[in-house]
Amino acid sequence: MDRIVRVTLALTLFFVGTLALDCMCDQKNCPFLDPSTCPLGVTKDACFCCSVCFKTEGEECGGPFDINGKCGGNLICFKPPPPSGEDDGYYFNADGKCLPRSESDS
Repeated sequence: MDRIVRVTLALTLFFVGTLALDCMCDQKNCPFLDPSTCPLGVTKDACFCCSVCFKTEGEECGGPFDINGKCGGNLICFKPPPPSGEDDGYYFNADGKCLPRSESDS
């Protein structure tokens, strides 16, 4: 019984570890970003390290840990509903598209 518990714990830790975002931030390695080139402003990347532009309408967003970026202004990252039987983790990690709030609400 003790062996089963140890194996289960090891497998759980392995799978949880594979879902993590590995961020080793060194701001010296961040590409230069001219804020004037960001129509909706500037935010931080998924690792909260480098400055990046907020995404604009029609651009890809979301993904695991918002790796594809975050929408700016009055936009939200619209993700299609998960396939039947899929859990919320699928939806959380899905890629989306930046759309105006009113358009994505319909």
